Amino acid sequence: MRETSLLGHERIGTEQILLAIIDDDRESTGARLLGEVLSVDFDQLRQHILRQVTEHRLTAELGLGPTHVTNVRLTDAEHALCVAAAAKAGQRIDVWMRDRILDAARAGGAWT
Repeated sequence: MRETSLLGHERIGTEQILLAIIDDDRESTGARLLGEVLSVDFDQLRQHILRQVTEHRLTAELGLGPTHVTNVRLTDAEHALCVAAAAKAGQRIDVWMRDRILDAARAGGAWT
């Protein structure tokens, strides 16, 4: 796919598929369905995905940061609580959650 080669990737992932769906033709079936399910600004979504993919690739290539992504399922109330706590701490939610998870692991004796 064009998105994969433009981003310098060797595999097609979720990000590339989503970028292809929302790319130039916003009237594609995929884009229309996505727009019906979510109130989304495709330009903002595209920029967000590109930033995330680029940041992840650079940190992995340069060995500057985490290379593993783990999904965490939260209820709406749990997510809102985490968003508020992260904002209060002045951190992005992913950074705040990572810190809390590592704090809990270290406190539980999992860290050596």
